[in-house]
Amino acid sequence: MERFTKLVNGKTCCTYFGWSEECKRVNGYCCECKINDMAWDKLKECEDLEERGLLHIAHISDWSDIYILYRAESDFDEGDCIIKTKYKYGYTEFLFGEFNKGWFLTKEDAERALKIN
Repeated sequence: MERFTKLVNGKTCCTYFGWSEECKRVNGYCCECKINDMAWDKLKECEDLEERGLLHIAHISDWSDIYILYRAESDFDEGDCIIKTKYKYGYTEFLFGEFNKGWFLTKEDAERALKIN
């Protein structure tokens, strides 16, 4: 994923600001810059995914322990339970749904959700 922003003196700005040919071409006027347009397009894509429940920015690393709720679906299942597994960006959300609804960072949070539902 290409990064379009950076932190400079505590403020977010364009990674190209001031030194790229594109920036020089538009005299630093960001509204005319194609890089600015790409950054807005990327933000729109992320917001669209988030609205559909397909994006979650977890503050954990891939392969960290997580806990998922497993709901019994038939008489052959032994009942609802919590399963410990590993987090994988994108894959976890796709399979188990939203953070703090279908999967959790701690076993205690998963147990509380299991009791509530």
